[in-house]
Amino acid sequence: TETAGLPTHALATFEHDTLYPAYRRWVRIVREAGARQMLAIEPPVTRNLGLAAHPEPVGDTDLLWAPHLYTETAGLPTLAYDGNQAAIEADVALAESEAAAQGAVLWVGEYGGNTTEAGGFLAATELFLHDALEVQEERLVGSAFWAYFPTDNTFSLVDAAGNEKGTLVDLLARPYPQATAGIPQALHWDPDTRTFTYSFAEDPARSVR
Repeated sequence: TETAGLPTHALATFEHDTLYPAYRRWVRIVREAGARQMLAIEPPVTRNLGLAAHPEPVGDTDLLWAPHLYTETAGLPTLAYDGNQAAIEADVALAESEAAAQGAVLWVGEYGGNTTEAGGFLAATELFLHDALEVQEERLVGSAFWAYFPTDNTFSLVDAAGNEKGTLVDLLARPYPQATAGIPQALHWDPDTRTFTYSFAEDPARSVR
């Protein structure tokens, strides 16, 4: 079978024969050097297209699963988000299942869209960011938006002179809990009313995190 013109068996073979043996070797080297931080594991770039990854154990469980969830834009400047939030929900749900198979915590390592005003791309990416953040907050998933630096890159939130584009930065400027003495249950930020709600299950036995 093929997905987006790519043989699915070839993707799985690459991950099994090349990617995960490399990850296992790197994890061993990093841990033997005394590193205690969580390690970020990324699937192949084909995950940008929404193609399912094939996670395998890497010999460590203190992991972040960090796929690039561009969903409908695929990380390409010629594609724009069409407002289908269900596609974002499905993409994040798939990533959650991959993270569970990896024995890792899901963290969206990269997502975004074309921020060029011409052609309606900026408005589409503003909607994509709004919808993606809603889904991420509902599922208590962290993320990193690509990108924020002065450049002509069509995915940056600012132009080459450092000027912010549209409302993208305003959408990203939102409160979040830096530490919790318990287990997070629900989080929501309403940008219209500027109301932040957060609930967690208190657990005195747990350290603040």
